[in-house]
Amino acid sequence: MTNGTKDHLTRASLMAGVATPVIYFGAQAAAAPFFPEFSALKHSASVLGSNLSSMPALLNVGAMLTGAASIVAAFGMFRELRRCGVWTFVALLLAACNVSFGLASIWAGAHPLPDPEHNPGLLGAGMFAAPFVAFIAALGLQNVPVLKSYLAINALGFGVVAAIYSGVLPVDMEQYSGAVQKLGALVMMMPTAVLCLWLLRNRD
Repeated sequence: MTNGTKDHLTRASLMAGVATPVIYFGAQAAAAPFFPEFSALKHSASVLGSNLSSMPALLNVGAMLTGAASIVAAFGMFRELRRCGVWTFVALLLAACNVSFGLASIWAGAHPLPDPEHNPGLLGAGMFAAPFVAFIAALGLQNVPVLKSYLAINALGFGVVAAIYSGVLPVDMEQYSGAVQKLGALVMMMPTAVLCLWLLRNRD
């Protein structure tokens, strides 16, 4: 494979990483009209792909496309982070987080609710580490104070979501479980997407 081909693949891979949250939330926006009772505050995204929806394929196909984009992004992210001087282990770990999230998304889309196997379990463990690994990766980059600040704040946001789920922060989950789930998805997905965007814009 020539360097030119690798460069094109790397660019396409990073673009897939930027597109990942767009596909994820876009699929929900497209599927919501086919679930008239859907509440973004109360309901998790998964119900849009359940048998309660008149068009569940919109969400489920979207979830699988999200997963595919996340997996594709791992290649470009690893390659560019290494080029920028980030430790190999950290770059590899962040790429693995992307693959983990991707596999979990594909699994969830292929096993829509009410399938008891909808939850991907340990398959998606990497998504919970991604906010912190992305921040550690950014510490290896030079002259990026805004990026580092964003990733630090995002990691704190993940802590808030974890505190809500653990009950440390009291939130009425009957009324707001959907909002908390979406916030959790946001703080887990956006760090790698933002990092991909930065890498894409600073390749030359």
